[in-house]
Amino acid sequence: MTSPLPTPTSGASDWRSYRALSLPNGLTLLLAHDPNSEISAASVSVPVGAGHDPESMPGLAHYCEHMCFLGSEKYPEENAYKKLLAAHGGKSNASTSMERTTYKFDVTAEHLPEVLDVFAQFFIAPTFTESGMGREVSAVDSEDSKNRTADGRRRLQIMKDIARPTPGGYSKYSTGNKTTLMPTPADVSRTRQALRYFYWLNYSPLSMSCVIIGPQSLDELQALAAPLLERIPVDRPEPEGVEEAIKEEARRAKASVPPIRPPKGRAPAFRSSWETPYPHLLTTLPLRSMRKLYLSFPLPPQRHKQDLSPLRLVSHLLGHEGAGSSFAALQDASLITGLSSGTRMEDSTQALFAVDVTLTAAGESRWREVVQVLLDHVKLLRDLSSRPGSRAALAERWSEVCRINAMNFDQNSPSSPYGAAPSIAQRLHVYGTEEVLRVGYMVREKDKFPGKDLEAVLSLLDADNVVVERCSKLAWEDAMGVEGTVKKTEKHYGVEYALTPIASELKKWMCSTSPLSSSLKLPEPNRYIPRSLALHPSLPPEAHKPRLDHPIAPPRLIDDDPGRGRLYFRQDDRYAQPDSSLSLLIRNPFIQHEEGAEDGTFEYSVENQIITSLFTDVFNHALAQETYDASLAGLGFDFACTSAGIHLNVNGYSDRLDDFATKLLNLVMNPHALVEDNIVDALRERKLRKFRSFHKERPDSHCSYYISAFFGPEKQPVEDMERILERVDKNALLEHLQKMLNPRNVILECLYSGNLCEADALKFWAGAKKIVFGSAQPAAESLYARLKFVPGSSYRVLPPSTDYEIHQQSMNEDEENGAVEFCFQSNKESYIGEKLGSDEALRETAALRLLAAMLREPIFNELRTKQTLGYIVSSGLQTNFSSGEICRKVDNFYVVVVSKTLDPVGCGAAVDAFLGGFTETLKNLPQSEIAAHATALSKKLYEPHKRLHSETYEQFRKIQRFAPEVCKGESSPERLAAIPWQSVDDLAGEILKVTRGDLQKCYDRVIVGRERSRVVSFVYGSKFKKEAGKTLGSVPAAAAAKPRFPFAPLSSLLFGRGEARAPRNVEVVEDFQAARVRGRTMTRVDKMGGAAAKRGGGGSRRLLLGLGVGAVVMGGYVLYLVKDKQAREKSELWKGVRRLQLGWGKG
Repeated sequence: MTSPLPTPTSGASDWRSYRALSLPNGLTLLLAHDPNSEISAASVSVPVGAGHDPESMPGLAHYCEHMCFLGSEKYPEENAYKKLLAAHGGKSNASTSMERTTYKFDVTAEHLPEVLDVFAQFFIAPTFTESGMGREVSAVDSEDSKNRTADGRRRLQIMKDIARPTPGGYSKYSTGNKTTLMPTPADVSRTRQALRYFYWLNYSPLSMSCVIIGPQSLDELQALAAPLLERIPVDRPEPEGVEEAIKEEARRAKASVPPIRPPKGRAPAFRSSWETPYPHLLTTLPLRSMRKLYLSFPLPPQRHKQDLSPLRLVSHLLGHEGAGSSFAALQDASLITGLSSGTRMEDSTQALFAVDVTLTAAGESRWREVVQVLLDHVKLLRDLSSRPGSRAALAERWSEVCRINAMNFDQNSPSSPYGAAPSIAQRLHVYGTEEVLRVGYMVREKDKFPGKDLEAVLSLLDADNVVVERCSKLAWEDAMGVEGTVKKTEKHYGVEYALTPIASELKKWMCSTSPLSSSLKLPEPNRYIPRSLALHPSLPPEAHKPRLDHPIAPPRLIDDDPGRGRLYFRQDDRYAQPDSSLSLLIRNPFIQHEEGAEDGTFEYSVENQIITSLFTDVFNHALAQETYDASLAGLGFDFACTSAGIHLNVNGYSDRLDDFATKLLNLVMNPHALVEDNIVDALRERKLRKFRSFHKERPDSHCSYYISAFFGPEKQPVEDMERILERVDKNALLEHLQKMLNPRNVILECLYSGNLCEADALKFWAGAKKIVFGSAQPAAESLYARLKFVPGSSYRVLPPSTDYEIHQQSMNEDEENGAVEFCFQSNKESYIGEKLGSDEALRETAALRLLAAMLREPIFNELRTKQTLGYIVSSGLQTNFSSGEICRKVDNFYVVVVSKTLDPVGCGAAVDAFLGGFTETLKNLPQSEIAAHATALSKKLYEPHKRLHSETYEQFRKIQRFAPEVCKGESSPERLAAIPWQSVDDLAGEILKVTRGDLQKCYDRVIVGRERSRVVSFVYGSKFKKEAGKTLGSVPAAAAAKPRFPFAPLSSLLFGRGEARAPRNVEVVEDFQAARVRGRTMTRVDKMGGAAAKRGGGGSRRLLLGLGVGAVVMGGYVLYLVKDKQAREKSELWKGVRRLQLGWGKG
């Protein structure tokens, strides 16, 4: 029978309620009622992972995860699950680690019952059809191929290779591929036997955990979930026809895996299996340009200690970035640009603690000294822990860490259902139901300092128990010149690495002390921990509890200071948390522009953009020590420079936010002391290495790179940016800062929201203006006084009936995969808002958004699941803004395929064929399916913000984009009301009105019709060679209709089944520079009105005041701004001007 389990301990700000149950079949079920969500999510975690793989079939657990999705006895259709989710706004994923496999999904709440039923069948009776096995092995193989050019995955395989092989251990190869799973088609029977037996042996409800979160009550969730999940059988019939050798190997693999939370640990994998004892010097050669240093220390397992693990304090102290830390000592010496520490790997038998360092060029040559400082820091902590009189200082730091974590436990609102469900499901295996939410926050550990355990762990962090890894091209060259170096090859990826014995004389320097270590000490008490977590006394009583369904009011403009800026304010009345969020924009056209030929205009400057980007890096790097304590205490900041200006965003606990933001702004406006030669040189060199490593990126990244050349002047060839950056030095940066920070060149936009009152916001604003402008009055000759428009981002629109193709061989010779990306551009303006847009734009945008949502699953199912073109098959919508005198946006629909089984043009033909055939699908699609998609998408758009900073971010983006237009000259309430605060709600409502005719019209216009505009980018991996003259249009129909593709011939589908449409003229563009040349001939999105007028309509828009109402001239219509929409639409004047096509040339 179903029995209750202890209820999880939750934080004070967690609005969810929980119920934990043990079902009759042993499955642990945790239910969570979330009153603030329109979405339900579920996750099942099975404590079975790659450690359970039979030795002869690495990757079987991962393959089993893939195969579970492909149908069950109750729902045999392979895409039943994905199709159902797509129809109701859902999504899904799964993952396999060494210890567990986790499945998850979310969906609009009312459709949870039917999706959960399909989902539960994965664990009741999956079919594992033979027909799907070969295709899914290809999908796993494609995933493996994608991973092989990722440096992180390559290093992981090397670490597995040097680990001591242990049954069920870390060294196992987890992903799998065709070679390990199904070397030949003849092996399909044996692989299916192994798969069925693996599932039967390991997938038991006795060890499964399931988490379901949704707005349904706990009783409703239990009534829905328990009867379904109880059907997962404990005693399944053993699969028949399985060879005894396969059974024996599977049983042996299972028996070798230790339980997920054993009472005692066993011998770890990271004990030296090499000819010499630790320390080891491991050298790896990355594909991308980097300079990394890692210190890895094998340790006994710590998982059973939970929040009393001493590694919580060790990680905090060694990874600290404030004064007295190893990071500060090494950064001040210009040896490193980054440092982090923590548990890199942990299971029930072992832990691997690692320190990860990013070196400068100087640090690369002095890497031994970096190792010395890190080991000196450990020695300092070891000495402190071993002396009773010094332990008190460490105990104080422990107490502070506990205090901060406990504060966050009570103040953090819960994460999204889709993120929370799998995380909780995985943790249930280790911590049980009562502690599953609390463990990790050290709520009860403040006075339980683990002094003895700390001393024991620190004794293992020394030169006799470490793998020192150097990862760079120079390190590889050094290792090859050292006598005794052994060069090895990892067996699965074929990655080379080197092991060098650290001789006794070499070990001496590891044990000696560096002069840089004299500054090492424990961090000072954190001065940013909030003194008060109380809500502001001016907040009304009803807002003292979370009410996320409460409407979000627009911020109010509370100060408009001509020549200096505008302050917007909104007191939080939804979240009931002691948080605030500040967004400050220092507008300055010189950040990414230079003055144009015409007075009052600016043009994009790649030089200014690159220098500004380097300054951003310098600023963030220089502030790392100063801001680290603030980040620990819940204060976060983001500093960035874009085409709009300098962005400073600060969020966190309101008690200290004002002081922190003021300090940051002072540093922004007075950064000259931060700009030192060695820092500029180190960060310029880091950025140059990133440019030089671009050719090692994945082929889909290169596809997007080539497409970007058409659309924006900001997109420059990587080699051009590299050449410009090479010339930038400290003097050039300081010269640029003079223009960037000159008060005459700037104006401010600020939004302050959260747990504060209007007087608090005005006080900060007054201080901010004094920092930026000093005490001087606004200058009459201020740059913004003579600007014709505020420059911003720029994006271009393709002319109608445009087809470009660009074909390039991959710049990465190690990359097997090819890729193709389709970019279909809507040549109509996307909807912005009621008072700055048009009804036509709203209808068109709603139809395109719905189409993109409807296409995602069929594209994936056809190209990824059925045709197995590659692991990466994606599609969606991109929105691009362009700002000039006005701000406009345009949407692009994209499809991306990465494949090593079919060349890029072949993949492109498959995409084109599918899209052509979808015309007929759309024609015959039941209206109920269209309505279901529309309802799901609308609900997702209506989903309210759950966090203050995301709400503030969205509102400030609208201020940034539209305030210069609507507030030019004056900031009256009528003008401010034109900022599209509710545009998402408008779109959500309009999507429900979209008809089949709207979808067909939009699909024809954007995707398949003669007027469509598109760019297709092809990148050829090493398996494919670019052929002269081979384009998408040149592929014969027969070439795209081979038996491997189960769809109609290309000739009948390419331009829509049954429709006699003439093929378009395709222009092949040779390279990035040629694409930029084409781009310069195209109209900017914010100037589309002029282009539209030439096509027989359109025009620009203006906000016209003085007639009692406002009017916007937009897309060939006059829109009158009447607050009451119904009254507006009944107006005879409105009806008349709606019909009036304005011909500007005719007066």
